[in-house]
Amino acid sequence: MNGERLRIAAIDGHSLGATRYTPAMPRLRLVIASATGVPRAYYTRFAAALAEADIEVTTFDYRGIGDSRPAPRGACMKEWGTLDLEGVLRSLDHRLPLAVVGHSVGTQIFGLAPSAQRVARVLSIAGQSGDFRNWTGLGRVVMATLWYAAIPAVATVLGRVPGWMGIGAELPAGVAKQWAAWGRTPGYLLADADNRAAYAKVRADMRALAITDDPCAPEAAVRALMAGYVGARCETERLHPAAAGRPEFGHFGYFKKDAASLWPEAITYLHGA
Repeated sequence: MNGERLRIAAIDGHSLGATRYTPAMPRLRLVIASATGVPRAYYTRFAAALAEADIEVTTFDYRGIGDSRPAPRGACMKEWGTLDLEGVLRSLDHRLPLAVVGHSVGTQIFGLAPSAQRVARVLSIAGQSGDFRNWTGLGRVVMATLWYAAIPAVATVLGRVPGWMGIGAELPAGVAKQWAAWGRTPGYLLADADNRAAYAKVRADMRALAITDDPCAPEAAVRALMAGYVGARCETERLHPAAAGRPEFGHFGYFKKDAASLWPEAITYLHGA
């Protein structure tokens, strides 16, 4: 199924690039909240598969990413939830049930959007707390180095964080610096009382997949994030690469073509069956 390209206004009026996949008779409306630095086109196959199952799907680029560039001056990561995702959720007709698929940071910023209170069901793929203390061994060292040194230094010197650093697309400096500040702080973004209060208002059913070979989202980090959704009905499941007949899965494998055998289970969950 081909999607329709469109523009959606964030809450502050910033124009966001988006694509909508609309089946003939949708039974559910869904938004895919992308991972950090990942343009919406990455989710095309997954979105089309959901649309074939009577789910209207909207994908979009956060400010500073893909077709939502350039970011406004002073943009920060929190605005991806409070302004961008919120604008997309408000743009939808709420006469049908509303769901969200959050990938990585997509699940983090989901709880910051006021309209998250109206979402019935969430599927989280590798959504995690970025507090480096949730990692062990070399992984903890790598994450601490990113948060304390690499990302802040590059953002300050270049005024941006280039995609070649392994974070997907180029990140605006303000987004990258806030991300790193959260990562240095015990509790990550939930160290902030306003963020905790926003999370506590979410009442959705939430299923979080912790991918067993994902260096970017170990199970402890996945569980730490889900624990912040104190008012939601949360469950966390391990996902092994073998479930899709693959030797490895990593942080991004769930949305690739050769993981499509897993998507019918996601569709069943999202429909509430």
